Amino acid sequence: MAKYNWVDGYIEKLVLNQKAIKEDNELIINELFAEHVAHVPNSKIYKYRTVNDDNLKALENDYVWLSTPSEFEHQFDTTINLNIDQQLPKIEKTLLKNNHKFAYYFVTMFLTAKRREGIKVAWEPTQEQVKEITEQCYSKKGRFIKLRMELYCKAHNIRLNNIQLNQISSFMQILENDNNIQKSIENCATKIVEKYWNINIDLREMFLTHSFTTDNKNEKMWTEYSDNHKGYIVGYDLTKPVSFLDKKVVLKLFPMNYIDMNIRKPFNFTMLIEGMMDEGIKATSLIEQEQYIAKEILAKDYNYDYENEWRFYWIDKSQPRELYLPYATAIYLGWDFDTVANRRLIDIAKSKKMKIYIETIDRSKIRYEYKEYGE
Repeated sequence: MAKYNWVDGYIEKLVLNQKAIKEDNELIINELFAEHVAHVPNSKIYKYRTVNDDNLKALENDYVWLSTPSEFEHQFDTTINLNIDQQLPKIEKTLLKNNHKFAYYFVTMFLTAKRREGIKVAWEPTQEQVKEITEQCYSKKGRFIKLRMELYCKAHNIRLNNIQLNQISSFMQILENDNNIQKSIENCATKIVEKYWNINIDLREMFLTHSFTTDNKNEKMWTEYSDNHKGYIVGYDLTKPVSFLDKKVVLKLFPMNYIDMNIRKPFNFTMLIEGMMDEGIKATSLIEQEQYIAKEILAKDYNYDYENEWRFYWIDKSQPRELYLPYATAIYLGWDFDTVANRRLIDIAKSKKMKIYIETIDRSKIRYEYKEYGE
């Protein structure tokens, strides 16, 4: 992954500029696109294809089809190593170490829920105030003591009437859970593990993706994905002049990270939990989370590293399955391609002014080469 060390920095820029990207800021999109494409080898990606109506229609109309990883044969694609047995004690330890953040996070969630119900919230404590309240207004057994809350408000000049004080007190009592904060944390850790038990199933349904390669001379991929040289390759040139909105699509293109899946480290839940409990989900925490998740989701067993794969990834299911991608500039016909039976492909390429190459066998050098196709 050394050659892809730039990915963390790129993800950081995506996070920091996500509002501008969402609002179609042309300047920001153009800047990110230029920087991103510079990391794609030769600024070109390729798709190995078999000859069928769906693939020809996609080429003719400048789109690719997005799939969910659950449709892939490889069952560990787009998954994380949960190692559930090791997670529970680590999560409990993290929550206990950050019990005031834990309290603030759940109070914030509780208040947000109340606002959605149309209930006016009298006072929204800061994280520091929640920390002080958890330290000063609970007994050693974790029971909330309303009188201590009243004294705290008075000492800090927080003006609340009886109704408002009762409201805040009821908010703080949600942390008791049988009058025991320790028990609340244990229950929460268990629920977190239960929630994520089937996360790999969810992940494989959640994402929309399409795969490419940066290698158009790969014997194994010709065999596996292009009907043993009877198919073709579509070449996409990312330097082709397009609108900035079409450049925006390419910002979702990422290289795969090839690793030994047998020694893959367990997913770091504690980092995500600590990030969630940070006040306001600080940008630095969000960046670290996105960087970490990307490494996990984009991981693939090193036995597939010959594919030199890059992928589009969407988590937004509102994204149409047909992804408009107007970058196709060339096709490469396999050496066993039937130019008579598959004339439609050649006609499509010519109508779109695409370059057409055909694979030849150089037996003296024991390799395949491409030459321009001529009739």
